[in-house]
Amino acid sequence: MKSDDSNKKSFLYKKNKIKKEKDLEKEELPSKVSFNLVEVIIIMCVTILFGLLIGSFISYSRFSSDRDVSCSMIRKDMVEFSSVYDDLLNDYYGDVDKEGLLESAIKGMIDYLDDPYSAYIDKNEALDFNNELEGSFLGIGIEIKSYDNELPIVNKVYENSSAKKAGIEVGDVIFKINGSSLEGVDFSEVSNMLKSSSLGDEILVSVLRDDTEIEFVLKVSSVEIDSVTGFVTTKEDKNIGVIKISTIAKNSYAQFDSVYNKLEKQEIDYLIIDVRGNTGGYLSVAKDIASLFLDKGTVVYQRVIEDKKVEKVIAENDKKITIPVLFIVDGRTASAAEVLVSALKENIHSIVLGVNSYGKGTIQKLHPLSNGSYVKYTSQAWITSGGIEIEGIGIIPDYVVEQDLSYYDNPSDENDKQLQEAYNVLIEMEGNYGK
Repeated sequence: MKSDDSNKKSFLYKKNKIKKEKDLEKEELPSKVSFNLVEVIIIMCVTILFGLLIGSFISYSRFSSDRDVSCSMIRKDMVEFSSVYDDLLNDYYGDVDKEGLLESAIKGMIDYLDDPYSAYIDKNEALDFNNELEGSFLGIGIEIKSYDNELPIVNKVYENSSAKKAGIEVGDVIFKINGSSLEGVDFSEVSNMLKSSSLGDEILVSVLRDDTEIEFVLKVSSVEIDSVTGFVTTKEDKNIGVIKISTIAKNSYAQFDSVYNKLEKQEIDYLIIDVRGNTGGYLSVAKDIASLFLDKGTVVYQRVIEDKKVEKVIAENDKKITIPVLFIVDGRTASAAEVLVSALKENIHSIVLGVNSYGKGTIQKLHPLSNGSYVKYTSQAWITSGGIEIEGIGIIPDYVVEQDLSYYDNPSDENDKQLQEAYNVLIEMEGNYGK
């Protein structure tokens, strides 16, 4: 076992090398449990009925279903599947994991669809998935990263969290949790130790900071994830507001409205909305944000439902924002983010700058499973307010601007070629916006 001093020297020098990708934890499958045929059929029936209660979304925007399903409608082929499943559980020579067998069968059905947007989302992925979409999570308010299997390092501290209030800082090395050393402990296990489903739970976290050991007693609380941020800059005597939307979560509309109100007080002349890297979120929230810029009743997008029937989705709120808008997009701007961009581009002639967006013109449904995982599958398609299909094509920018590779080595607003060009375009178009 290493000494505390050697631990400090071994881990502290690595803390600035942490990248900001998100890790997904792995979980062992539970032990074998056998169900008979009747039980399996009942479980499937209940699962189907429960699944109909879950809404659908463009990347995850809910809507209602007109179909009714009852136990009496279970087809012969489903009973046959259940029979094979039961036989394998009870008669196969060797150990069979019930959950593993069913999970493999479900994955097989999804793989058969050969659809890049249909997937099995396991229990651990589902937790992160839900947290991002909800825009909040229960925890102490830190994000951690491990480098070369060394002790975890604090990579991010969320505002208004117990960790922030207690004084935990980015770069702190966590070496104990609740008095237990993390030496040799797997990263996924460390993550689980920091998670809690109970509001108000306390977690004792011991960190190393500049060769000093510090202990924090942190209370689990609801931590809001900031998906919308903004600032104002001045160019050529014009105040330009910049709003970054990283994802379209449940609380993103409220955050957008709040951020814009703050920028508006600084008398902004133009607004840049940065949706680079925004892979989507709740369609209903994208519609609400778009409605801030559109007249009530304006078509935001159109949903293609059964038999190619098209359903128009309209702005339901009164227009609030009237200043010129420019979007910055990239190859990862997708789904609900593309709905927002296309709605403003087609209806109020907002400028789009960057490179082609991803081009995701389909809608997925989520089907929850009893173990906490999800099945996600494509159920509908969508087209823009003007009837344009973007699937596989994306939104074509008015100004094609590639990002300099040097930006990724030293990311900053000053080194952001696309952002700087967005400033220039707005200033040069003064008085001619939308013409």
